[in-house]
Amino acid sequence: MRQYALTDLIAWIKASRNYALDLPNAIPLYYNPWLRQVARDLYALAPEGYKRLAGAAGLRKALREARSAIKEHFKKSNEVEVRPSRVGELMLLYPKRASPPAKSHEAAVEALREALARAFKYASGDAAREALEHKGYLEWDDYIKALGYALRRELTKNASPRGTQ
Repeated sequence: MRQYALTDLIAWIKASRNYALDLPNAIPLYYNPWLRQVARDLYALAPEGYKRLAGAAGLRKALREARSAIKEHFKKSNEVEVRPSRVGELMLLYPKRASPPAKSHEAAVEALREALARAFKYASGDAAREALEHKGYLEWDDYIKALGYALRRELTKNASPRGTQ
């Protein structure tokens, strides 16, 4: 878990009414700037062959395209607070009381990693083939846009209720 300011902990205690400092729920995850740190974590977890195609900068750019879907994904298991900071946007993830925070965050990151792997497959397969048929060549920007689109689609598809897919 990342370090956080005491004021953030106090704000979380007030927001969650966790005045007893129930320790499994007392520590928020701290991402600042959140897109860069989430991208770095996912880059480490991404399939080796695919991540070389996008690179770290490409993955950050693709995550920027899917930022709202990523926030919604984290909202399933956490209370999410995003606010401006000196270096970008700060994201605090306050674990919900329903499950232990470490397990729920690991599950959220694992689901995000699986969605990213499916998005890489789409961008490297179908999207690349369509670009080659349409233009005759594949540009890196087109690949990254397809990756961001596919990641957003995967995360929103997984967010919808089971009966409406």
